[in-house]
Amino acid sequence: MHRDKSATRDSYHTFAARIDNYVLSIAVGCASMLLLVQAALQVPAIHRAVDEWRSGFVAVPTQTKAPIQHAVVELALAPDQVSPNVSVLVNGQKVSDFSKSVLVTISLQTSDYVTIQNDSNHVVYVTVNQSDPSLLVPAPGQRVIVGPNSLANFPAAQSQTTGA
Repeated sequence: MHRDKSATRDSYHTFAARIDNYVLSIAVGCASMLLLVQAALQVPAIHRAVDEWRSGFVAVPTQTKAPIQHAVVELALAPDQVSPNVSVLVNGQKVSDFSKSVLVTISLQTSDYVTIQNDSNHVVYVTVNQSDPSLLVPAPGQRVIVGPNSLANFPAAQSQTTGA
């Protein structure tokens, strides 16, 4: 009788050890994949390709509204330090820069193009921090990566329109 309990206990421990090893290898594999993807997304070219593949960020319309006259968009600069060498252009005209704050608020109309001009010697990231609810693009979370001494564009501003 004592032997039967011991054999049952040993088979249970063997089974539990196999399950533990299986679950542990799955957890290690998932953690490794997560770290690999996060590391890969730090490369600007890969991050840009993933954003383009996902078609970027576009807000989902909540309700139909009349076309906007003006929409307010807040842009955030990363790394989080002011930089007078990073400017915001709307339709090719300078409207602001990041000389006083890492947050800049601009006013847009439908079809306006927002361009970020980086005259510094390092890569900067500019993200849409907030957007007018009637504005579909640029949407909150959308980001451009601007290399040293170069330009980067957000997609043309699009608003919700009435219809259907």
